[in-house]
Amino acid sequence: MPKRTIKALQGTSSVFPGRSSDLSPMENAHGVLNDAYAMQLSTCDLLEEIADNLPASPHVQVSQSLISILQGSEAKKIIEEEERLFLFLEKEYEKNIFVVNFINRMRVERQQDEDLVSELVSALETILQTKTVREPESFGYMLRGFFEAKRRQIGLKKSVLLLLVEQTLKGET
Repeated sequence: MPKRTIKALQGTSSVFPGRSSDLSPMENAHGVLNDAYAMQLSTCDLLEEIADNLPASPHVQVSQSLISILQGSEAKKIIEEEERLFLFLEKEYEKNIFVVNFINRMRVERQQDEDLVSELVSALETILQTKTVREPESFGYMLRGFFEAKRRQIGLKKSVLLLLVEQTLKGET
């Protein structure tokens, strides 16, 4: 297994380390999401590595880990934390059409991601069963479409969503 792959897998055991109980729920959610976005970017790196090495099949351990990451409890925790922040920001910025529209768009993006994750997991499960990538070009496009969109989305969330939370927590609304 390539060194980069091993390194990426080592960071996936727990994305949500214990946070200080002295933090407000929004400060805690901000920190959790910042950590989670870093993990998602590592996952994108791993998906890119697989795409770059097609038509070779990804290592079994890598495929199993990706399936676990993509549909596991940590992915669900990210959705819960984002939704908590969305609700918080909607309340704080209820009269700001730009913030409200941004949050609505992020919800649409998340639903589209969830649909693509299902397809990606299904493809990885098929690869695990058959030990081969039957349509490497299609699979490569699927991988690239997912990780490129996810990277853009994370960049946007970090530059807008997390910044809004920081400003709100500082009383700069």
